[in-house]
Amino acid sequence: MLNNIDVHFSSETSMWETPQDLFEFLNSMFSFELDAAACERDKKCDKWLGPGSTINENSLEEEWTGTIWLNPPYGRGIGKWVEKAYNSSVKNGATVVCLLPARTDTKWFENVWKASFVCFLKGRLKFGSAETGAPFPSCIAIFGHNLPIDLEISILAAKGTIVRPIWLHNPLDEIRWEWLEARKEEREAHAYIEDTEE
Repeated sequence: MLNNIDVHFSSETSMWETPQDLFEFLNSMFSFELDAAACERDKKCDKWLGPGSTINENSLEEEWTGTIWLNPPYGRGIGKWVEKAYNSSVKNGATVVCLLPARTDTKWFENVWKASFVCFLKGRLKFGSAETGAPFPSCIAIFGHNLPIDLEISILAAKGTIVRPIWLHNPLDEIRWEWLEARKEEREAHAYIEDTEE
């Protein structure tokens, strides 16, 4: 029989309850509207999806919109949750902040690199009521381009190392590029007028 500590570190469970202090830190930055993978006992938001939810017990069937907290089950199906987070950010404009095991050698982690930012957390988290750290490192993946304007990534950097995929298409970069191109055309047009007047 597994004791309280063994359960946290056993492959027999895929549920790793979010450390409250970490959630409060992130919630102060994002103001989460929905906990997308919870149960009555460990939900972090008033609105939540999972066993016992009055909205939908099957979170993967529900449309995710708004600003979402996600600490998914860490079993073999975790890839479906990460894929859902990415797709929701692209199709629905959602911002999905995920707490994930930093298993960079796995196939499912390839979708994590599609996040806007990934923060590899320092040390090992203590999940739930565990007295010792988890047997794996963790990371925070932030999916979504509609991030709060006042979001200070430097604050998040205090928790670990921030990585931003260099191949990521950022609409803000496109807006800046279009602005620069427009200014360039204006300068060229102005120069042409000056040349013709001489």
